[in-house]
Amino acid sequence: MPAPSAPPDPNSVRALLSAGGLHTHVQPIVDLAARRVVGHEALVRTPPGCAWRSPDTLFAAARREGCTLELEHACVQLALARRSTEPGIGQLFVNLSADALVHGALQQWRGGPAEPSTMTANAGGGTAGDLSGVVLELTEHQLVHDVDAVQEALSEWRAAGAALALDDFGDGRSSLRLWSELRPEFVKIDKYFVRHVHLESHKLKTLRALQQLAETFGSRLIAEGVEETDELMVLRDMGIPLVQGYLLGRPQATPRTLVPEEALTVPPMATPNCPTCGRSNCSRQDGRIMRLQG
Repeated sequence: MPAPSAPPDPNSVRALLSAGGLHTHVQPIVDLAARRVVGHEALVRTPPGCAWRSPDTLFAAARREGCTLELEHACVQLALARRSTEPGIGQLFVNLSADALVHGALQQWRGGPAEPSTMTANAGGGTAGDLSGVVLELTEHQLVHDVDAVQEALSEWRAAGAALALDDFGDGRSSLRLWSELRPEFVKIDKYFVRHVHLESHKLKTLRALQQLAETFGSRLIAEGVEETDELMVLRDMGIPLVQGYLLGRPQATPRTLVPEEALTVPPMATPNCPTCGRSNCSRQDGRIMRLQG
C-alpha cells in the first residue's frame, strides 16, 4: 500500500502559485503638466498571513526554491489580466527581469510556446496591437550580459504594442549602454536622486544630466519615490514630465483616478538672491537648492 503523500509545504512559493494566492496592487503615475493620472505600476502582493509579507522576501524565497522565472511569469499574467477588467488603468507598467524577458514571458502570457513568426498573434485571436498601453519595466540591469538576446525578445513585445522602461536608473547597477542600445520609451530615475533633491545640489545636477540624455535618446523620464512637496516642486519646475511616489498615491487595490489635492497646489519655487554671490540662479541658498536658470 503506497504511503500517503505529504501535504504541500505552506512555505513553498510553488504551492502559493498553484493555489492562486497572489494578487496585485497598483500605484499611480502622474503627468505633472497635464495634472492627471496617466498610468499605474503593477506590484505583486501576497495573501494575509503569508510567510512573505513583501515582494523582496517573496522573490528571495523563490530564488532559494529555484522558481524565480515561474514567479515572474505569474506576476506578469496577473498584471496583464487587469487590462481587460479595468480599462481606466491607463498605461500599465509591469516589472520584468531581463532573464524572464528572454526566457518566454510573452509565450507564457499567451498560453504556451510559439514560433517567433507567430508571436504577434494572440492565442485568443487578438492582433499585433494587443499589448498597446503596456510598459515593461526592465529590472536587474546589471545581469544583462547578452544585449542581442534582450533586443530580440523585446522586439516581439514591441511588435505587439508594448513599450519599454528602464527601472531604477542611476542606482549603481543601471547601464548607460542599455539606454543607448534599447532606446526605452521611459526611464525611471532611482529614488535616491529624488529624495531631498531640493536640499542637495549634486542630485539636481544629476537630474539635469539625465534630462539631456533623455532628449538625446528620445525617452521620457519618470521620477520615483516622490514623498515631499518640496521634491515635487523642484521636479515640476525642472520640467520632469512624470512622477510617482507616496505623495501622489500609495499602492492600492484599485486604480486612482484623481491626483491628490496637495500635489496639485504646490506653489511656484522661490528664487531669492544668494547671500554669498548675489546671483538669483545660484545653487546655494542656506543649504537649499534654488532653481537654476539656463
